Amino acid sequence: MRYLALATDYDGTLASNDQVAEQTVHALERLKISGRRVILVTGRRLDDLLSVCSCPQLFDSVVAENGAIIYNPRSRKATRLANPPSKLLIQGLRARRRTARNRRGAGGNGCGAPGDGSGRHLGSRS
Repeated sequence: MRYLALATDYDGTLASNDQVAEQTVHALERLKISGRRVILVTGRRLDDLLSVCSCPQLFDSVVAENGAIIYNPRSRKATRLANPPSKLLIQGLRARRRTARNRRGAGGNGCGAPGDGSGRHLGSRS
């Protein structure tokens, strides 16, 4: 046995539109039967994942919330590895995002617009 485990993302990898295809479920079942471990890794909040994922029992472990939580589907025990960000940090990040949004051009990429004299738009040779 060359590989001992599969660690995979949920959104856009195992699931499409919050649904895991039946053939994907069967493939994960075959992987588990072969003696390998299956680990789900996602940025989603654990409660959100569990509300849309129809097959959490197929995973040996779930790493959720960008690594802040490890969840054992068999025991249904979640272990928090990191505290949530402070309210002060969240406020600061939101303020920075608003400031950055105000600096962008009409295309939202900060490159200016053709003809605005900035020479910063995409494809500019100035």
